[in-house]
Amino acid sequence: YRCIKSALLWYNLVTDTLKEIGFELNPYDNCVANKKIDSKQCTIIWWVDDNYISHVSDGVLDMVISKIEERFGKMTVTRSDKHVFLGMKLRFPGDGTVRILMKEYILEAIDLFGEKLGRTVATPHTPLLFVLNPDAKALSVERKERLHSIVGKFLWVCKRGQPDVDLTVAYLFTRVSKVTTDDWRKLRRLLNFLQCTIDDERIVSATNLKTLFTWVDASYGVHPDMRSHTGGTMSLSRGVLN
Repeated sequence: YRCIKSALLWYNLVTDTLKEIGFELNPYDNCVANKKIDSKQCTIIWWVDDNYISHVSDGVLDMVISKIEERFGKMTVTRSDKHVFLGMKLRFPGDGTVRILMKEYILEAIDLFGEKLGRTVATPHTPLLFVLNPDAKALSVERKERLHSIVGKFLWVCKRGQPDVDLTVAYLFTRVSKVTTDDWRKLRRLLNFLQCTIDDERIVSATNLKTLFTWVDASYGVHPDMRSHTGGTMSLSRGVLN
């Protein structure tokens, strides 16, 4: 357990099982498998031993689950238009969208921060995000470890639940080995913003899987070492994919 070889052996066991029942691995994400059943796509997504399975037919879901249970034993199965998967609360309201909320995950980070918040802010950072304060003092080891842990959590939040904090998290991640009181202040600002928007759901949908919209931009020489900054995002109609 917890050995690299153990993880590989488990992954091979899972993928071999899915291939045996006709699933093909997604070439862009090897923890996603698809199979056409009754002319409709069945998709399985997994993370270690947490699985998400979708298909338009309940009968097909029953069949796929029973095939998997033949190899791994009885599983705990949840069926509804609401699911919890890897810190994400997924809701399917029936209008063709999926709504993602990560409130509990964010509350864990706020609790880990350990200091009182409460200020209302409209943005996750100020125009001074990239500005380094030469007079700022180094953080204590204990605070440094807390900041490192929170930023690690938010790497998941910004990609899955709240892409509007992606830039702030990306910057703070570059600072984890040399954090100062100024970085702690910027983290506080980020947490204040997330506390203000903690009930906001991310909404994603696709009206046409063949039409992908892409936006890319760059700012030249905006960092103190004269490096530039590039950003981009994509959408299938509503909501962004980052």
